[in-house]
Amino acid sequence: MNKLNILFINHYSITPSKGGASRHYEIGKRLSRNGHDITLIGGCYHHHLKKNISFDSSFEISYEDGIKVIWLRLKKYSNPQGIQRFINWFTFAVRILLLNKENYKKPDVIYYSSVSLVGVISAFILSRIYRAKFVFEVRDIWPLSIQELKSISKYNPAILLLRLIEKFGYKQADLIISTIPGLTKHLSKSGIKDKHSFHSPNGIENIEYPNIYSSVFEEIKEKQSTKFVVGYAGSIGTPNGVETLVEAAKVLKENKDIFFTIVGDGPRKKDLINLSKKYGLNNIFFADRVPRQEVHQIIESFNIAFHGQSIITPLYDFGISPNKIADYMLHGKPVINAYSGGEDPVEKYNCGITVPALDHKSIAGSILQFKNMDKELFLRMSANAKEAISIFYDYDVITSRLEFQLSGLFE
Repeated sequence: MNKLNILFINHYSITPSKGGASRHYEIGKRLSRNGHDITLIGGCYHHHLKKNISFDSSFEISYEDGIKVIWLRLKKYSNPQGIQRFINWFTFAVRILLLNKENYKKPDVIYYSSVSLVGVISAFILSRIYRAKFVFEVRDIWPLSIQELKSISKYNPAILLLRLIEKFGYKQADLIISTIPGLTKHLSKSGIKDKHSFHSPNGIENIEYPNIYSSVFEEIKEKQSTKFVVGYAGSIGTPNGVETLVEAAKVLKENKDIFFTIVGDGPRKKDLINLSKKYGLNNIFFADRVPRQEVHQIIESFNIAFHGQSIITPLYDFGISPNKIADYMLHGKPVINAYSGGEDPVEKYNCGITVPALDHKSIAGSILQFKNMDKELFLRMSANAKEAISIFYDYDVITSRLEFQLSGLFE
């Protein structure tokens, strides 16, 4: 295909120099290797960055793995739910338009990624200025997500405004990409017809990650010993359903050869630690959050892994694409998916057992089912998980499929 100048815009960009890597960095570096010119615009401050940066000018430029990264100056905030985070949405959208065109090559493709919807308008304006193709990527269905998860009325003025911007983005996009597998159903409900949309999941690098020394992992190994380990690695917040895993640990507390390891941090962690103490549980360990490079060896030590949800909502009818499931799959860990929704990846790839969300007794039952499972069936599920990575969640595959879609815009 012809080589393209692609301008990625993602308010919540992360690169290795800032303590991690995000979807567009991983895709961008692969597209760069294929000869495309890649520029990524991100915010210099947001709550997902481990290494936030500050500078006096309106932007700063860095170069990483063949990607030109433009960091736009934003104000710091301490509360992710506070007003400053949302003010930064508007600041970011304005600064996109104020960037001097000399800071990046004339783009053939403007690729805008939500969650922040305000910048959709800026990205569309740029696409018209440069006569570029406009790609709108949806990684979370806003404002429906906040409306459902926070019980906000659909008639709330902020929701109405965001809904107008969302529909505007859908209508104006030359291509709609979504990490949510069932977005087409949402588009149909939104009255968006005859628009080409494409499902591109949250992915992972399909490589063998090296073991590195980790004091947290050493403590975990000592706790787990030779037991059958049910593991969770990720955020411990309201939507994650980790409390049902604690309840399942209570049900199985007399099974001395079953152990629960929960790795991560979040607003619910302290409450769940106190709950496990209240239940007198000796079969569970809450480990500290670890850097990304340390988490893989911890997941490798699990026998099976847990993914859950604590809110049952029509939002999940459109499906999910959580990073942690891809992490589990990479290591061939069969998954207990406590999930009530559509487009279930565990069911699709036959790599675990799905039970209803919030049903701790079913979770406990599935743990026993795994523990007593025929070895051949267990290994088949493990192999299915790894195969799912190879055919769908590998960033090499994701990038190749995206490249094909982008080339189609110019035919």
